Amino acid sequence: MKILATLVILFILILLISFLSVRLELKYLRKKNNDHFSIKISLLRGLLKYKLDIPKINLNSQKTALKVEAELEGGKSVPDADIHKKYPLGYLYQQFMHWYPEIKEYFYAGKYLLKRVVPSKIIWQTEIGLSDAAITGMSVGILWAVKSALLSNIYRYFAIAPRPPEISIIPKFNEKTLVINIDCIFNIKIGYVIITALKFFQIYSQHVLHKMVCYLRGVFGGRTTAPN
Repeated sequence: MKILATLVILFILILLISFLSVRLELKYLRKKNNDHFSIKISLLRGLLKYKLDIPKINLNSQKTALKVEAELEGGKSVPDADIHKKYPLGYLYQQFMHWYPEIKEYFYAGKYLLKRVVPSKIIWQTEIGLSDAAITGMSVGILWAVKSALLSNIYRYFAIAPRPPEISIIPKFNEKTLVINIDCIFNIKIGYVIITALKFFQIYSQHVLHKMVCYLRGVFGGRTTAPN
């Protein structure tokens, strides 16, 4: 009876937790060639939270590498290996192509999760100024078209938003500048995260089982086949 009561209590707790929402805040600011990116995850209206700041993201066009510097909220120390990272773009592409056959099935579970993510707020502000006023005006028109098309396609992957995205483009005719400010808030029920995790586990288990079967076939002289 104690085991049954424990299972019932555990089930009720999981059921209650599944109705809680996780809040994800993403912020990106580019100003005067300086980039700052932050991720904040909070639960229970901020009682539980985690924040990661990436104050420097440098894309080196000459060396084709992505440099990242990160720190935790409150200036907490992190291992030196985690503070400064340099990722050659060619290496990132090779790694993606190498792992894509293994992870492509997880994309379907990821789509399930995205369809239940509610974009509560998306603000995308841009200030742009080029050397010529005519070119600046033309660039503003192109940016409006790009932003509208991009956000329209992105919103198709999410749940119905409570309000449309806020976009603005401010031309700076008297100066050469580029300022990008993106502020986003997403909400999702923990229950959907749990279901997605179970889907991931199911796919992972199928991969492990397939590899075991192929291994046993090889051990006993059978013929192995690669997964689709």
